This record gives sequence, structure tokens and C-alpha cells, in this order.
Amino acid sequence: MHLEQRHAAGIAAAYALVVVVVAVGVAVATREPGSFAGIWVLVVTLPGSLLALPTGLQGDAMLVLLTLLGLLQALVVYLLLARVAARRR
Repeated sequence: MHLEQRHAAGIAAAYALVVVVVAVGVAVATREPGSFAGIWVLVVTLPGSLLALPTGLQGDAMLVLLTLLGLLQALVVYLLLARVAARRR
């Protein structure tokens, strides 16, 4: 793996880690009534979270969907950055 591809993998992995950490934090914080912590997972997973809003899911189902969308976005980020790195060689 070339240096640029490792950078692409590192950036995508860091984003995936942020998504998972925020999702776990939201899962813990929303156990208390009246918590607005769920907004953070929406912000972190933008623009994919905009696709999930019309589904009408709520609670844990929406959290799982947003987390999966965030991880999918991390994969897309890796693929795009790896392709750019390959073109630069």
C-alpha cells in the first residue's frame, strides 16, 4: 500500500471511529428523557442523515440506520481518496 493510500485509509478510519464514538455516546445519553444528544449523530453523518430523515424511524432504529450510513460514508471517503491517490501516481 502506498503512502497516499495509507493516508486515505487513516482518514476514513478516523471518520468511522468518530461515527461509532458519537453513536455510542448518543445511545448512552438518550436513555435519559429530554435529551437532545441525538442531534450529534445527525450532524456527524451529514449528508447521509438527510436521506434517513424521511424514513420515519425513531429511537434505536434511527440510531442504527444513521450509524450504518456513517460507516458507508467512511467507505466512500476511502474509495474516493484512494482513487485520487492512484491518479496522482
